[in-house]
Amino acid sequence: MVFALYVNDLPKASAFNSTHFYDDTVMCISSGNCIELQKLVNTKLQKVDEWMRFNKLSLNYSKTSYMLIGPRGKRLHDFTVKINDNAISRANSSKFLEVYIDDKLTWSDHISNL
Repeated sequence: MVFALYVNDLPKASAFNSTHFYDDTVMCISSGNCIELQKLVNTKLQKVDEWMRFNKLSLNYSKTSYMLIGPRGKRLHDFTVKINDNAISRANSSKFLEVYIDDKLTWSDHISNL
């Protein structure tokens, strides 16, 4: 509970829409242009990193990932996401509140994990 109070002002530090659950945070942002989105994500993640360092928090880069959600059949631009020169890995699916969400918003990963 103390952690939730501690990170409560994180949404004010960036343009991401943030959701917190215990010690997990999911941040979302969107754009109609993949190249602009990549620039926006990297710029805003720098702000998040500055906020974290100011609040004496650290990010576990090996547990951090990003997911691009887009239309089926459309190849999305290859992203490079970095925080402090640490490359962030891309995930095709992720578990959030016991629900598996994939980058095409299908239920296949969730169903196969049931």
